[in-house]
Amino acid sequence: MKKLPPSLLIVVAIMIISVDQLSKYFMTNSNLIVFNQGASFGLVPSTLWPLIIVPVLGLLIYEVIKANNRYSQIGLVLIISAGFSNLLDRFILGAVRDFIHYKAINTVGNIADIIIGFGIGVLVLSQGIQKKVTKHDA
Repeated sequence: MKKLPPSLLIVVAIMIISVDQLSKYFMTNSNLIVFNQGASFGLVPSTLWPLIIVPVLGLLIYEVIKANNRYSQIGLVLIISAGFSNLLDRFILGAVRDFIHYKAINTVGNIADIIIGFGIGVLVLSQGIQKKVTKHDA
């Protein structure tokens, strides 16, 4: 299966980071905004996030480079760019701006969190597609 050109992946990443940062910017003055100093929906203490996030993003970038199909590339780029957008918040503000309230699980998130979840879904599906293609070629 053909891989996507790196330039397209970079454009997708820039678009995701831009949309997430703009959404956070416009919501900053609303009464819905929460400055989350923890990581992963506030579930990981703030002192541990750099030890987890930075190596994971590095590993994911490596995986994009060696990915053998476009679906894996897309899933990984979604995860990396959204994670990077939240990382920008942490470096600049010391916290991530969250404004989407999930009452069912009693937490808050943002556009980047949704994109990370979507990216994980694409990545899981890409593995199924890859297995099907490999089985078909055999």
